[in-house]
Formats: sequence, C-alpha cells, structure tokens
Amino acid sequence: MIQPASRPMPLRLLLRPRVRLLSLLLVLTLLVPLAGCARPTPGPSGGKTPTPAEDPAVAPEIRILADEPFETPPGDWSHLTDRNNLELVPMEPGTPLYPAPRGQQVLGVTSGRMELFRDLGPMEPDTVYTLTLSVASASPTNLGSLSVSLLDPATGKAHALGFSAQGASFKVDAVVWNRVTLVVDTSALSETERSGHLAFEIRGSLVYVDDLLVTARRRRAMTFHVSASEGSGDETGSLANPFDSFRILNGTRLLPGDRVLVRRGDTFRERVYLTGKGETERPIRIEPYGEGAMPLITLGENRRTDVALTYENASHVRIAGLHMENAKIGLYLRYYKDYGNRDVVVEDCLFRKMDDLYCAPQEYQNELGFSSGIWLSGFNPGGASDVLDGLVLRSNRFEYCTSGFNTNWFYFDPVGHPKDILRNVLVEGGHALASSVAGSLLIQWTDGVVIRHFRQFGRNPLAETEWFLWGSTGLMIGSSQNILVENSEFADVDRFADNKALMQELADNPERMRELAGSLPLYFGLHQAFSGDASGVDIDGNNENVTFRNNVVHDNDGMGLQLLTTLGANRNVVIEGCTFYNNGTNVKNKWEVRSFEWNGSEWVIEYDTSRYLFGGDAWEVKLDTAASGRLADVRLYRADESFGWVSRSGIQFSRSGIGELWYRDVRDLPSEVRPDRSGTVLSDAETDPVAGTGVVEIGPLFLNGFQRPILELDLSVSAGERARVYYITDLDRDYSPDRWFDVPLQGEAAGHVDTLADGFKGVLVGLRIRPSDEAGAEYTLRSVRFAEKPDPSATPGVSGTPATTTPSADGGSDTRVPLGTTLLLLGLALAAGLLLALGLRRVSRGGRRPGAPTDPPSGTPG
Repeated sequence: MIQPASRPMPLRLLLRPRVRLLSLLLVLTLLVPLAGCARPTPGPSGGKTPTPAEDPAVAPEIRILADEPFETPPGDWSHLTDRNNLELVPMEPGTPLYPAPRGQQVLGVTSGRMELFRDLGPMEPDTVYTLTLSVASASPTNLGSLSVSLLDPATGKAHALGFSAQGASFKVDAVVWNRVTLVVDTSALSETERSGHLAFEIRGSLVYVDDLLVTARRRRAMTFHVSASEGSGDETGSLANPFDSFRILNGTRLLPGDRVLVRRGDTFRERVYLTGKGETERPIRIEPYGEGAMPLITLGENRRTDVALTYENASHVRIAGLHMENAKIGLYLRYYKDYGNRDVVVEDCLFRKMDDLYCAPQEYQNELGFSSGIWLSGFNPGGASDVLDGLVLRSNRFEYCTSGFNTNWFYFDPVGHPKDILRNVLVEGGHALASSVAGSLLIQWTDGVVIRHFRQFGRNPLAETEWFLWGSTGLMIGSSQNILVENSEFADVDRFADNKALMQELADNPERMRELAGSLPLYFGLHQAFSGDASGVDIDGNNENVTFRNNVVHDNDGMGLQLLTTLGANRNVVIEGCTFYNNGTNVKNKWEVRSFEWNGSEWVIEYDTSRYLFGGDAWEVKLDTAASGRLADVRLYRADESFGWVSRSGIQFSRSGIGELWYRDVRDLPSEVRPDRSGTVLSDAETDPVAGTGVVEIGPLFLNGFQRPILELDLSVSAGERARVYYITDLDRDYSPDRWFDVPLQGEAAGHVDTLADGFKGVLVGLRIRPSDEAGAEYTLRSVRFAEKPDPSATPGVSGTPATTTPSADGGSDTRVPLGTTLLLLGLALAAGLLLALGLRRVSRGGRRPGAPTDPPSGTPG
C-alpha cells in the first residue's frame, strides 16, 4: 500500500538501514559545502584557527626547570653571601610596587648584595634555555642594579653573559617592574661550552626580584595556544590544554615558524613579553583562534608605566587581530643593541586608551616617551643605522591614544643623526580616532615611508581640561627622507588647555620665568604654559624628499599644514592635489607684553596678564623660509578673514594652481539630494557627460570622500546591471568621459558603492548619473545620498563576529571558495537527495530488487 504523500513517513522507516545510510549521506553532502565555505583558517583577519595534529605521547615542548614565585624562601638556590641580606618583602596595597607580578611577596635586598646560584645539570644539544624574572629597585631614591651570568660550574668561569632586555648588568628605575630575559641556545655554543652544566648566578643590590622562570625547549617550530577561559593548571599549550596565561611564554625565545594563538573572546590582565626571530619563509605569528571578539590585553589604570605587549628585537614577525587597552603603550617594538632586523607586520589590531599625557623619557631610561598605540624604540647607542628594514602597519585602529604609531629615540642628538634607523615603512588603511595629541603617526629618523588610505579624525575629550606641554599635532615627520603621503585624511586636532597654574607661577615669579625662558625670554617666556601647534600635519624639520598629495586636511584648531625648522631645514617638499578647509579656528594666544628691557645681563619683562594677543597660527598652509619645494594644484577654504590661505614665507617654494576660497560658501551644502527624476536612458551615442545630455545632474556638492565614502542611489530601473556616475572634484571641475565609477543596480534596492575603495579621492563637488547601462530602460531616481562607513567594531573579523576565512598563499586570508568546488559539492548533495528520494519511495512501497540483500553491504550507498 502506498502512503499518501501528505502523511509523514513513519518512524520505523527512518530506522531501516537503507534509509539511515541515505539520510546520513545526504546530511554529510549538504554539510561538506557549508563546512568548506564557513570553516576559517589562520590569517590576519582572525576567525577559527585549526591546529596541526599533535601526538599526545610527545612530552610538552616547553619544560619548566625552575619556577620561583618567592612566596617562601628560595629552596634550591644557593646563597653565596650572608643569608640575612635576603628577605621576603610583602607587596601590600598602597606600596609603590603593589601588586607583585605574581603572588603577594618578592625576594629583596635592601642592604648589601644578593647572590643566588643554581646548577640545573648538564646542557642538552639543540635546546634553547630561557631565564626570565621580574626586577625592580628596592629604594625609591637609589637605583638598584642586577646582573645575570651563565656559569661553568667546573671552572666558575662566566660566559654568554647578559639580558636581552638590558645587557649584562643595568640599573633599574624605582617603582617600575621590569621583565628581563637571558637566553642560552646550545646550538650556538662551542663543544666545550656545551659539555658543561647549565648554571645561573644572579647578583644585585637594592633590588627586588620576583616570578623567576627557567624553561627549556627543543629547537623546532611549535604552535602554542593561550586561553584565559579554557586553560588549566595542567596546560601544555596544545589546543586541548592551552596555557591559561602568557607566563610560560613571557621571555621564552620563540623560534622560526612558531605560532602563538590567543583565544578569541578572552581577556588577559597581564603584561606580555615575547622575543625571538623568525625567518623569511618561516615567520613567527601571534594571532587569534576560535570564535568571538578579538582577544583583549588590558592592564587597568596605570598609564605611566604599563606596556601591554613588548616584542623584543622582532624580525620576520606577524602580529594580527589583537585588542590592547588601558596602558602607557599598547605594542612596544623594542630593539636593544640589535640591528639588521627585517619584515615585521602588524595588522587588524585595535589599540584603545593609551592616553597618558605625561612624557619624561629620562624617567624610563630614555626608552618610553609618549603614550602610544604602537611604540617603536629601544636602546641604540650612537644611533646606528638599519635597526629594522620593512615594517607594515595595515588596517590598525588607534582610538583615544596620545599617539597612534610613534617612532622615537630619545638618547641621542636628533639633528646630527642618520635618517635610516628605520627603513621602508608602509602604513596602509586603518584610522586614528581622537588619537592625534602627540601625532596620530609620528615618523622620525626613517628612510622610505608610504602612508596611504589612512584616516585621522575625531576630537579628543581630554583637550578641554588637560594641558599638554609638547603641543598637539596630527601627522608629524622629522629627520626623515623619501616620504610619500597620499589619499589620506588629517582632521580634528585639538588645541589643549593652557597650564593656568604655571602661567600664574610665571606671572608671580619672574625668576622662575627667566629660568624657563633661557636666552630668548620674549619668545619662549610662556612657551611651557601654552599648549601649542594643533596642526593637522607638521613637517617638523630636517626632512628630504617629502611628497604630500591627494590628501584632505580640515577642521584642525591650528594650521592645516606647517613646515618648521625645529630639527633643520626641509628640502624638496612637494604639496600637490590636496584640499585644505576650515583650519586655524583656535589659534595659539599669548599674553601681551606690557614692557621689556635689557638690564645689561638679562631681559626684564612685564606682562599684562589680563589681555591676550591673537596668535599667528591661522594659516591653512604655513611654509618656512628655509624650506624648498613646490606647492601646486591645491584648494584652500578659509573659515574667516583672519590671516590667510598660504603664508608669504617660503621664498624657495614654487607655487601654481592655488585656489583661495571661503569655507562659508560650501560648508552647508547637503550630503543627500532628492532629484525625483524619471525618464528613459539614452543610447551611448546620445549620452554625453561633458555636455550634460542623457544624464541626471546632482550638485552643487562639497562632500569629503573620506568622511562619507559610501554613495547610495535610491533608483528603480526596468533593465540594466549598473548605473554610471561621472564626477568632478574641487581640484578638477570639468566633467570627463574618462572619470567615472559604476554603481551596481539591485532592482528596487538602493545602488551602493564605496567610492573611496573604488579609487575616488578628495572632495566631490558635482555628479552626473546615467541611471542604467541599457539604452531604453525606464528609470526613477528618487535620492542620491552619501553616507559614512559602518562602525568598524561591528565588521566581521575585526572585533565582533569572526570572518569566514581560508588561507592564502602568504599565510593571510581569503574569503573566496573556488566556484568549481562549490558546484561539485552542490551537485553531490543534489545527487544524494535524488538517491534518497528514490530509496524512500522504494522502501515505502515495500519493494526491493530480486536477490538484493535486506541491508546494503557496509560502505556502499545502497
């Protein structure tokens, strides 16, 4: 009896072997294409990262040889001097060094010397041994010192001396915990050295030490997983048993091909300290795995000293998909007496709230300065060239940081220093939101820089109340050469509040004012009380071959762009194809000088503290008399008549194609136009964008393509695949049949295109739209709207839902699945479905082939 088609199939039929097998085949074939399309693999955009199969019988690759939290007296370490000098010191709330890096107590020496010794036995071949420990000064006024040596126990002779962090011995700052490292690679030792024991000696005075770790690992590439939520006390770093923190990896030297995978959705409240060099074909990678938001490293509220992630002497390293927040520095690329490094890539990372305004390099051994998302510095005595060649920063976001990316070296004379400490830097994509205090990008002593498609925008909430000695700016370039900045936006730099307390102190204390003023009291008398600059772009001096083209600079409190000679004269600076508007709206003021006179040895100045003078920082572009170069094909829109468009200095600058306009004439033009036009599309021969025939004209406009890069057309057409948009800009106001972009048509839905990604640059002032590419099509164009891009935090693969990715040839990611594979898999799914339908029909009729077995043989589809 045949069952009616509308009646559900009885459960007993689903239990029959043939049906079970066919059902399983159908499910599998349907899941295969879904899995092939949706399974992410490693790449900078994140996603779920699979791990190579690991043999559970293999012992953990990192072996812990010593692990001392110093909560009790050290057991296996020998004391070479008076034991009474050593004491366990509790780190209690309120003490300057609280909390201890691990636990609540540290081992300290407040008088005399600390000398600890430990013999760990014979060294193994092809093994990397790493000793790491935290160290701080035991005195708030005297700097402590520490040294670590690798000793041959048989002879007592030291060799392979030194920290990778600070050399063989060094002084440490008070109230700062330093994580330091000593690495011994037995493959690099002589046969005589390898035959000895591994023995460490730690010496120090006025010093605390804590959280000491000695590890060993064989020399082969490994994948280490780190998860704060899934790690346990029995971790091996595998996918099944990830490390629960970075403690074991901190300071352990990574080897070529190593991967450190950090679980998405997890939060880590610890400093991370990594070291190790990759190779050209085997870079070291630090990337996320799993699903969810970007892994977060956050350190709380200590903005003066905390560094989220320090990578020591990076070479052939990839860092991607991490979120760092609440620290002095997000990522510190630190180079200590180390040269010839190559190929470092940081991409798709988010740096937030590195917003300390205090900068005193001398307090950080002249290493740390401005609070920054990415800080590239270290110790480079004598300023040798070629510290790092090849740095790529791609699609990173800096939000509410004092500085976005900053290259600075505070320990040498900046004027006489070579311009190639850093070479070949690419900054591509990404943005700095409210992160232009000390420079959204601050490039110094660098040879070869390309910055493109970078956005700096957003006001800084600290500007209304805080004082910043150094003067705020957006992009800053100093002592560098061969620079190209193109297709980017630099906007919204704030002038910070003045230091009212210092201003009053200077007014009441002329001696203090003269102390700060030096030999130029009239000019510098109050320089340290006023927050200066606030320019969008600062080419600060001693630069050569700088090209600034196709950029938009707007709404900065100070000048749009200024050339200074702070570090020396600028040579061959080209500014072309750019738009400047509404800059210089909050210029620097000064107290009026009531009187001044020279008394034979110094200036005596009297200020009228009740009156301010209007400053001279209101130019859209301010050149310098010592600079040389070219200013061509630019448009400048002044907000008011105070000062002018381009300063009259810069006598060595050639000038051509300069448009001096008023911002008030364009600022209120709309970002959405409703033409409500209907008609019939003309043929190609009839359409003429230059004459304006056969097109719908939209304008006048004044639309910054960086602020509103998305063009949306509310357009209905009877036929056709795309609309064509011809455009003119403020720099080129003549329509051309060769300057256009297409908008795909989607029926009744709005046509949509990212004009910036499609190659558009600058400020749009007019459009002509051909509604369809098919002559005779009927159309109705209701509105033309320019919109902002969606919030990047909601973009898949950034910090929200992970992207669907597959590996590309360079280890990155590619969202595409081969069409042939997809069709094949879908075909298999349809075939399985057909077989299942036939099988179900035959089963429902109770029939089978004569002689066929009741159940199909194992492994056959029935």
